[in-house]
Amino acid sequence: MEKSRCRKVYFFTCLVCLIGLSSVRSPPVYGKLDFLLLDGHPWWRPWHAMIEQVIAQGEQPIITDLATSTVLRAVFAQKTVAFRGNRQYTHLDVDALVEMNRGEKKAFPVGALYILLSGGGNSTGDSSDLSLVRILIDVALKMAAMKEKYPYRCLINLQGFTPSWVPVETGHWSTQWANTSWFYEFMGMHGDDMEYLLKANPSKSCMVYYKGTDAVSQ
Repeated sequence: MEKSRCRKVYFFTCLVCLIGLSSVRSPPVYGKLDFLLLDGHPWWRPWHAMIEQVIAQGEQPIITDLATSTVLRAVFAQKTVAFRGNRQYTHLDVDALVEMNRGEKKAFPVGALYILLSGGGNSTGDSSDLSLVRILIDVALKMAAMKEKYPYRCLINLQGFTPSWVPVETGHWSTQWANTSWFYEFMGMHGDDMEYLLKANPSKSCMVYYKGTDAVSQ
């Protein structure tokens, strides 16, 4: 009986010690209890609409800042130009992004349409020529309705997110990563001044997400 009681006391003592150690949040222990209770994706709520819209844009590689690239690639398996290990992408010039992401449209064969309409070349004016004209006009209408195709899904993410206590207490990563607008520069400006300039000079080929809003400017 005494032996059984000692075992129970020993068991509960070990259990209390383990729980106590697991709740320690300082070096050199760093117990796991607070990590298990941690909100591991504080970016999800402010970025929800942005992520859905970007994924729906297509399958082109995404060109954006390191923090956003890491989330889109590691969590959502999206193709990105930058990733956490690509330190050369730590700073992005908005003008350079727009230049890299120039859209393209296929040229419509206006010369062929002119020849058919003017009766030149081998045109005989019969029904086959009229059929070709209709085909060319149909192609022209379809191409006019097409959007420009861009080589990248260009994303300027100024929203950022609220970092957890992990980077501060463990030094695992910098809280600066949570301020995604820090990665961008436009006309030599950063922060709020840069955001003001971007709103005054909207980009045609990059989706821009501003702080405190789900709206996109493109």
